[in-house]
Amino acid sequence: MLFLSLGAMAQLEDGKIYRFKDNASGGYLNAANYDTHAQGSHGGVTVVALNEKSYDMLFVAKKSGDGFKLKTLTGYYLNGQEWNVDANSTTDGMELLFEEVDGGNYKIKWVSTAAKYQGQTKYFKVENVDGTYYPFCDAASGGAATWTIVEVN
Repeated sequence: MLFLSLGAMAQLEDGKIYRFKDNASGGYLNAANYDTHAQGSHGGVTVVALNEKSYDMLFVAKKSGDGFKLKTLTGYYLNGQEWNVDANSTTDGMELLFEEVDGGNYKIKWVSTAAKYQGQTKYFKVENVDGTYYPFCDAASGGAATWTIVEVN
């Protein structure tokens, strides 16, 4: 079921489970591994084909400030590591905001807490690196990926 917005931010609900589909690649956010990748060309989260049985593609929305933190059903939060997106903490994650761009599609943004980008607003983008699609959290609004948010019963 597509979860529709009633306003400028996706109306995610605290405690509900969602999948996040990148519209350009057709892949879904997936916590591929839980190692920190603060340095390097990519993070521990990928964008891959749907696997309905994977708990690493299912994220519980946890209300935080003006947005939400996303935690996989395997217990890891999404985190920004300067430009990479990781799932390396079971205790805390990055606060994300969801901006509607058109009829149910959204940009995902966050205010960076990394020292290099302290306080800057960054958006998720998706890039192909050596045949694997990765989300990065360092895009300007114009370079942001658009996502479909799917509530999972």
